Amino acid sequence: MKRLFFSFVVLGLAWAYAMPANAESCQAEVDAIVKSTTTDLLRQAIADKPELAELEEKELVLRSGQTLLTAPRGDIKAYGWMMLLWYGGPEGRNIVVESGPTLETEEARAHLYYVMALWQLRADDPETAAKGRDLLSQVRDTGKVTFAPDEMWTLFLEECSLPE
Repeated sequence: MKRLFFSFVVLGLAWAYAMPANAESCQAEVDAIVKSTTTDLLRQAIADKPELAELEEKELVLRSGQTLLTAPRGDIKAYGWMMLLWYGGPEGRNIVVESGPTLETEEARAHLYYVMALWQLRADDPETAAKGRDLLSQVRDTGKVTFAPDEMWTLFLEECSLPE
């Protein structure tokens, strides 16, 4: 289990290198980063527990996402929320919503707001995307989300384009 958590920390640091060089739409940027990160996490989970390869993709996402939500650290939970929001369908999104009221620390809540801001930032609706950018700015100002590199904050708050 420690090896798996170490992998998550390394993946968080790798975000800066996974980002495309030319900023495009915020939706494309967010989706690319989440896809890369969650795909790497699922590959690592399967490498650590080969029996997981037998699961259907959605079941693997739901199980892995829920496992990440049991972590004591907010940054690890963030990966689980990403996995569940983007790839868990309505059931995964419901798990994320239900996890909110159970969070006991400001750090955990900041990480949930971070993921929710990314989810909004990738919306097709300009107003929703702008609210996501505003929320992401507020989350950055808390200083509670430290696993995202400076380049990621700059990309999402200044460089990528919102829908028109």
